[in-house]
Amino acid sequence: MQAKVKLGVKPLVILLWTVICIAALVWIFPHSTKADVNQGTREIRDWTSHITPLMDVQFHPESALGNAGCFVDLSYKDAGLALIKAEGDQPLRVKITQGDRSETFFVHADGTPSVLPLPFGSGDYEIKILEQKEGQVYTARYQTEFSVWSMNDLQAFCNATDYVPFSQDSEYVKEASRLREQASSDEELVRLIVKSVMKHLEYDKSMASVGDRPDLDLVWSSGRAVCRDYAVITAAMLRSQGIPTKVLYGNVTFPGEEKGYHAWNEYYAGEAGWIRLDVTYMEKGAGLGYNNGFKTLYEASKVF
Repeated sequence: MQAKVKLGVKPLVILLWTVICIAALVWIFPHSTKADVNQGTREIRDWTSHITPLMDVQFHPESALGNAGCFVDLSYKDAGLALIKAEGDQPLRVKITQGDRSETFFVHADGTPSVLPLPFGSGDYEIKILEQKEGQVYTARYQTEFSVWSMNDLQAFCNATDYVPFSQDSEYVKEASRLREQASSDEELVRLIVKSVMKHLEYDKSMASVGDRPDLDLVWSSGRAVCRDYAVITAAMLRSQGIPTKVLYGNVTFPGEEKGYHAWNEYYAGEAGWIRLDVTYMEKGAGLGYNNGFKTLYEASKVF
C-alpha cells in the first residue's frame, strides 16, 4: 500500500517563485553587458554620433571668392570647412570670426590650398586673409562674410584639416581602422586608440619646435612627441573612425605644478556630451578622460 504525498500550499509557492527567478535571470544576463573602464565598470554602448569624415577635399577655383591672389572656397561650408588659397612674399594668416569668437590660423603662402575648420557651428561668419607687415602687425588683403545654417555642428570636428591632418593612407589611420575591428563599442575603441598612442609615442621635448601643424607621419614613424602631437594624432585617429574630436590649446594647472601651456582633446560621446581626454598626462592619473578624483584646471584659448 503506497502512501499518498500531498503537497501543501507553501511548497508550491516556493517552487513557483523559484521558476520565476530563474526565468528572470535567463532574460536579464543576455541583455546586460558590462565593460571594465579604469575605475570600475560602465555599460558598453555605441554612440549614435558617427559622422563620415571628409578627407583629401579639393579646392574648387570656379566657385571660389577673392582677388589679388587670395581666394576662399566655401564649397564645403555645410560640412564645417573653408579652403584658402593665397600667395604672398610674407607670412599669411586667416582669421575666422563669428560674433565675439574668433580663431586665427597660419596658411600656406605659396598657393597651396589650406583646409581650415569653421569651428563655431552654424551662424554668420567673417573670414579675413591677413599678411604680415612687421613683427606681429598684419594687414587684411581680402575679407568676406557668409552664413552657414545647415551645418552639422559636430562635422567640423570630424574632418581632416591642416591642423588635424589624416588620410586613408596614413599609418595611424590604418591602426585606428584595425582597432575598430577589435572594439565591441565606441567607448572601447576610444580606450584602444588611447592605449595605442601611449604605447607608440614617447614624450620628447625636442619635438616642440615643429610648430602648430605637426607632420603626423613623421611623429608616428619617429615615435617621438610632445603634448601637441599626442592631442593631434589622437584626434586624427578618432575622427577617422567617425568620432568627433577637438584639439584644445591653453593653460593647464596640475596639482603641485605651475600653470603651463598645453594641448589636450575632447571627444563627443553621444548623450554624455564632450568628454575631456588628456593623453599626455594620463600616466599622472588623469584616467581615460573621465578625470576621476583628478583636480586639474583647464583653460582653453584655442580650439581646432
